[in-house]
Amino acid sequence: MLKKLLEIFDVILYLIIIIAIIYIGFAMWLPNEYAQVSRYKSFVVVTDSMVPKIEPMSLIIVDKQPKTDYKVNDIITFKYDIDNDGQKEIITHRLASIENDNGIKYKTRPESTGNTDPWIISRKDVIGRVVRILPMIGLFVLGLQKVGLPILIIIDLIILILLWQTYLRWEYL
Repeated sequence: MLKKLLEIFDVILYLIIIIAIIYIGFAMWLPNEYAQVSRYKSFVVVTDSMVPKIEPMSLIIVDKQPKTDYKVNDIITFKYDIDNDGQKEIITHRLASIENDNGIKYKTRPESTGNTDPWIISRKDVIGRVVRILPMIGLFVLGLQKVGLPILIIIDLIILILLWQTYLRWEYL
């Protein structure tokens, strides 16, 4: 009886791992589709502008929902064309001030210098508020994005083989 319960637990654990791998793969390789169904979005911080609060290669989790209730000192992620090349970069900085002249506008500042950024951010350019900081996990995520698909497929195949072996053991009980 205990052996049967352990085997059922094995199958449940394998299924949870497969679902987690599919979820991670979906988030990594189909980010636009993932963004439509998820309230949260993750980013890897690659610069030192937010040190000491956020170290480079940290993974940040951004809550995309609250677009109106930001407060001064919140850490927000937004889009802005820093180098005027027509391409908006994704930036994470601390909210320095909120202005309400003809629509809400935000001024931001990096953590490292404390000086206010020269740009003004409109509400539509804000992606969301940072709710979690996971130090050094970004390095792992960037690595997975480069070689992750083959690794995820191999892990899925191994788990499917283990599930098949468990199923075969059940037949002989």
